Amino acid sequence: MNLTKCRIQLRTLEEQYTIKNLVLIAAGLVIGSAVRRGTKETLIHHQKK
Repeated sequence: MNLTKCRIQLRTLEEQYTIKNLVLIAAGLVIGSAVRRGTKETLIHHQKK
């Protein structure tokens, strides 16, 4: 019975790490695209002057 409880907890912990990693990857993509978009807009804005 204890082994089953350990497996469930381990599986839950692995799922938590997987979800955390997916969230961090998604956040990195959002931040990276915002930075890149801001850089492009800044370059276009400076070229018009």
